[in-house]
Amino acid sequence: MTVIELGDVTSGSPPAEPARRRGGPFHLRRYAVAAVAALCVLTVTGSARPDPQMLRTVWSVSGQPDDSLQVTADMVYVFGTSSGSSIRAYDAARGELLWSRKAPGQNGWIHGEQHGVVLLPSAEPQVTAPGPEDNGYDASFAVQTVAVDQRTGAELWQQRGEPSWATPDTLLLTEWAFRGGGLRKVRLVRLRDGTTVWSWTPEQRVVNWTVVRATQAIVTAGPDGRIEVRRLSDGTVTARGRVPWLLSRDSDGAFTDLHSQGDTLFVARSGNGNVTVNAYAAGTLQPRWEAPATAFTGMVDCRPLMCFGGRPRGLVGRDPLTGAIRWRAEKWDNAHALPDGRLLLQANDTGRSALADAVTGRILADLATRPAVLDTETGTVLTFTPTLDPPGRYAVREFDVAGRGTLRGTLAGIGGCQVAGRYLTCLDQGTLTVRAFG
Repeated sequence: MTVIELGDVTSGSPPAEPARRRGGPFHLRRYAVAAVAALCVLTVTGSARPDPQMLRTVWSVSGQPDDSLQVTADMVYVFGTSSGSSIRAYDAARGELLWSRKAPGQNGWIHGEQHGVVLLPSAEPQVTAPGPEDNGYDASFAVQTVAVDQRTGAELWQQRGEPSWATPDTLLLTEWAFRGGGLRKVRLVRLRDGTTVWSWTPEQRVVNWTVVRATQAIVTAGPDGRIEVRRLSDGTVTARGRVPWLLSRDSDGAFTDLHSQGDTLFVARSGNGNVTVNAYAAGTLQPRWEAPATAFTGMVDCRPLMCFGGRPRGLVGRDPLTGAIRWRAEKWDNAHALPDGRLLLQANDTGRSALADAVTGRILADLATRPAVLDTETGTVLTFTPTLDPPGRYAVREFDVAGRGTLRGTLAGIGGCQVAGRYLTCLDQGTLTVRAFG
C-alpha cells in the first residue's frame, strides 16, 4: 500500500528517504517501498462551513512521541526511529495488537508489507563513497533484511541485502559495495521462506538498474553504457547491448538516468546543458525513438504515458512507444499515477497540488495548498480544510474520478495522517487514532 503525504501533516509520519547527491552510482537505486512519504510544506488556505459531524473513531491507543506510522488496508504498523525501539502491528479494523518485536538494527524502519510478509531492513550505515570522477557523496545501505509474518510477527527468515522488488511469491535482494563499488550481488528469494531461486554476482561494475514490470525483467547498466536484460523468474540473460552513457560528475552536473514504463526502457543523458532521451524496446534493446531537451529534471511514470520534467519548468507527457507529446503541464514539478487514470500533480515552490487526467493532462480538480493524503494503491485522495463554523476543526473531503469533492466529516487536528482502505489513521504527539470515512 503506497501512501503519499502532501502538506504539513507529517508529525508521526515515516520520514522521506534522504535526498542523495546526484554524483554517484547509487542515486538511482530502485526501491519497492510500500510506504514512501513524498513531503512538501504547504500553507493552509481557504475555509469551509461543513456539517460539524466528526469522523467516527474506530479505535485509539497511546504510543511514543517519536513513533512513526505505516498503514495498509488491513494493518497499522507503528515503529520508532531510536535504538532499541519496537515495531508494533495492529489489526486496522479492531485495534487488536497482533504482535510487537524489537526493530532490527540501530535505525529501524519498515520496507513494507508484501503479500502477507513484512520486510524489516536492518541498520543503514552511512558511508562516504567516492564518485567516479569527482567528490564523494553520502550513501546508505540496508545490509540485512528480516522477514516476518504479517499477522503473527513470527520470523520467517533473515538474509543479507536490502529488499528491492517483490512479486506475490518472490523478493529481489540487492547488495551494494561500500565506497562506490557498485552493485555487488543480486538474489531472488522465495518470499515465505527465503530460499534462493537464483543469484548473480556482476563480474563488471554495475552503476544503475531498473525493473521492467511489463516483461518481468531486471535491466542493469555499466559505466560504459553496457546493458544486460535478465529474466526475473530465473536470472537468464535475454538481451545485451550498449547505449550512450555519461558518468555522473559534479563538475558539470552530468548524469544518466535509467527508467522503464510498460515494455519501454528509457535512458536520459544530461551533460554540458544538453539532454537527450533515448527509448528502447525493453525485451530486445531495439531503438524506438530519441528526443532532445533543453534541460531535464527526471522521469515520472504517468501511466499510460511517461512524464519528463524540464525547463521551462513543467511536465511533458509522452507516448512511451513513439515519443509523441500528448500534453504539457506548466509549473508542475512532479506527478503520482493513480490506478483509475488520474494523476496527482505537485508544485514544489508553492505546495500546490491538483488532480489531472493522465491521458489528456486536463486538470480535474485544483486542490490548492490544502494538506492532503493520497493512497496510490486505491486512488483515494483526501484533503483537509480549516473550518470557520465550528472553528478549530478541519473538513475532510474525498475526491472522486471526476474531480468532485465529497465532505466526509471533520477532525479536531490533522497531525500525521495516512489513508488506506476506508480508514484514516493519524499519529499525533504519540496518540494513534483510526477513523472511518465514507
